[in-house]
Amino acid sequence: MMRRFFAGAIICLTLLAFVAPMDASAQVFRTRLYGGWSNANFWGPDKILGSEDRNGFLAGAAVEYVREGQNELGYELGVAYIQKGAKGTIEPNEVDPEQPPFTSTLEGEVKLDYIELSLLFNFYLPIGAKTDLKLGVDPAFGMLSSAKAEGTLDGEPFAGDLDKYLTNVDFGIVLAAGLVYDLKKVALAVDARVDFGAISIDDTSEDHDLKTRAVGVVLGVVIPLGGK
Repeated sequence: MMRRFFAGAIICLTLLAFVAPMDASAQVFRTRLYGGWSNANFWGPDKILGSEDRNGFLAGAAVEYVREGQNELGYELGVAYIQKGAKGTIEPNEVDPEQPPFTSTLEGEVKLDYIELSLLFNFYLPIGAKTDLKLGVDPAFGMLSSAKAEGTLDGEPFAGDLDKYLTNVDFGIVLAAGLVYDLKKVALAVDARVDFGAISIDDTSEDHDLKTRAVGVVLGVVIPLGGK
């Protein structure tokens, strides 16, 4: 499954190369490396009762393509690692006690780690001589790399995998806003992002509508790779 995921990333990069103009002076590629903080929980009609936000980490790399003279719009393909899940006293839904992945009360943390592939459409608005306001929106495809729960289950110590309760893939929408400050050879960027899952990650027979949600703040460096 992971091989298919990275194969998809390579295909997207190849397509991006084909749509780019042949004249190197008429195109600019930018590499962006970033990392920062994430705050996650679940949402949806079957949001797990009693869950609290889980703080985590996210990091990634991206390649952005812009046309020379049209720097207000960029197309960015990225791969990121992001921690999601929830913590707190997580217990069955009072209306539906079979709410997965727990039928008992867990006091602890649900740790979900994802590798996400995203295609971001960036819009740049100059707000200073060297500063741009960046707004972005994109679809994101996630691959579940780890799913664990730790804590106490009905008062007894508990640690286990949740893979059999959850889907291997996630799909969502990412909204981002940030500032880019030009330092000539490189640029510094700070971004705030909201990642909403659009499909249920529940893979049990009950098929509950349980989605992921993550808010993040990241710092990054942008390195131009081409252009005049």
